[in-house]
Amino acid sequence: MKKRWSDYIYWQKLKKALNRQMKAMAKIKWAPHSLEDIEAVANFIKRDSSYCTRMFTIKVFEAVDR
Repeated sequence: MKKRWSDYIYWQKLKKALNRQMKAMAKIKWAPHSLEDIEAVANFIKRDSSYCTRMFTIKVFEAVDR
C-alpha cells in the first residue's frame, strides 16, 4: 500500500494534538514529603555512585516536566 503525504500530515497533526492533551491532562504539585522521599532515594543511591544519583534525579524531574 502506497503511503500518501496527506496521511503523514494527518498522523503528525494527531500526534501533536495528543501531546498537547497529555500535557494539559495533569499538573504535578510536589508535596514536601515527596521531595524528601526523592532525596532519601538519591542518598541511598549515592552510597554506590554519585553519577547514578545525578542521573536518577535528572530523570525524575525530566519525567515530571514532560
